[in-house]
Amino acid sequence: MGVLSDSDSYLDRYHLRRWTGYGIVEADLGPNTVVSAGYGHQDHQSRGAMWGANPIYYTDGSRIDLPRSANYAPDWSGWGVIDRQIFGDLTHDFGNGWTGKISVLRRANDEDHTLFYVYGNPDRSTGLGVFSYPGAFRGTTRNLTIDAYVSGKVALGGREHDVMLGVQRGAERYLQYSGYDQNAIGVSLPLATLYQGTFPYPDFPATYDLSLDTNTRRETIYGLVRANLADPLKVMVGGNYTHATSNGYSYGTATEYDRSNFAPFAGATFDLTSSLSLYGSFAKIFRPQNELTAQNEILPPIQGDNLEAGIKGAWGGGRLYASAAVFRARQRNTAFGVFNPALGRTTYTPTQAMSRGIEVEIGGELAPGLQATGGFSIMTLRNPEGQPERTFVPRNTGRLNLTYTPAALPALKVGTSVQYQSSIYYDPSPTIRLGQGGYALVDLMARYDLTDRVGVGINLRNITNAKYLTSLNFDQGYFGAPRSVLGTLSIHY
Repeated sequence: MGVLSDSDSYLDRYHLRRWTGYGIVEADLGPNTVVSAGYGHQDHQSRGAMWGANPIYYTDGSRIDLPRSANYAPDWSGWGVIDRQIFGDLTHDFGNGWTGKISVLRRANDEDHTLFYVYGNPDRSTGLGVFSYPGAFRGTTRNLTIDAYVSGKVALGGREHDVMLGVQRGAERYLQYSGYDQNAIGVSLPLATLYQGTFPYPDFPATYDLSLDTNTRRETIYGLVRANLADPLKVMVGGNYTHATSNGYSYGTATEYDRSNFAPFAGATFDLTSSLSLYGSFAKIFRPQNELTAQNEILPPIQGDNLEAGIKGAWGGGRLYASAAVFRARQRNTAFGVFNPALGRTTYTPTQAMSRGIEVEIGGELAPGLQATGGFSIMTLRNPEGQPERTFVPRNTGRLNLTYTPAALPALKVGTSVQYQSSIYYDPSPTIRLGQGGYALVDLMARYDLTDRVGVGINLRNITNAKYLTSLNFDQGYFGAPRSVLGTLSIHY
């Protein structure tokens, strides 16, 4: 199976060419053993690509009136990534409800980027204050992950209980080489010509410097017991023990650590009726990271916990389902990054936050031929001092997807999709606030099967032509795609 995509964009000069290929084979080694293997390949090449995003405000804090197509990147700026994956599984049925599986994934990623970044903000009267920062990078990532587990049933106390036990090991080496033309860094870019994309190709060195060389390894033992304590009551208890190590350096700073942690998990479900169930879960979080602060100190692991409880139901033999839940999540040491032109890299600070909220979901067949999936969530996200944290994350989000196939015309499918998010903001300084108001995106689609193998379709995206910033997690941004129409012809054989 393969997909070739070659497309321009609503952003000036941006062009993306991506080729993806995928193949898998499967064979029975015996009546109880199945082996499968596959290969995936992706070649991603872009030009006119921004390294970062557009400056969106003047030094006095007022917004720059930018068109959606605004793009400062010249044609030579682009990302080049070739990603290859070889994977395989071996599954064996031991009988009596017991199954074992071994999975292996080998991934090789090669990067070759020539990129153009800008920093600073223009003065409203002069248009000056934005500066260039081009860079060239080559990198290689080699990753090997092995996962093995056994699962089955155990009879105890007159009831059957589910048990799973597994191990996982992952090892990765990442090398990054960087090159800079010092004469092309810090060049003033007047706002009047910034978006013409005419910055000349820098004189990058023939040989790049090795700026990053890291080796990381992660070994995990995990297990889960699902105890059938009574007909309506199921209790799950488990966890994982992780040992993570790293050695190497990033821009001259050691990235060494040796950390271990046990993260437990517990959950329960209780059937109120044949259609309604209560559930709850608790899980610890532990994830080491290699990000560095501006003082060249490696950030500690992300740690925290998740707590969730709710009610869920299924009706009509599973054709319709719904759920409602309350949740609380606490995390500390989450990395928040900002590009630092003085150091020539992104530097990170650790953040702490606790989120609380409510989430509702629904899906299934609302009426004959009418399918729906959707949900809505409301949350708060605050730091230990009670102040809003990560304000670039929307507090309210919603989605609704509807499709309808008339019984009298089963070859036809029509539908709509609505995505909503509430307002977000980011404060680049104590006196400046950048904001994006809440918005909804509405899409329409229609598809008609001409034959069993041939179909035609049309998608109308952002039909209201809403203009919105895609994100505000730092002091730059760009607008999402305007209204567009996509026609498709599908042939299956």
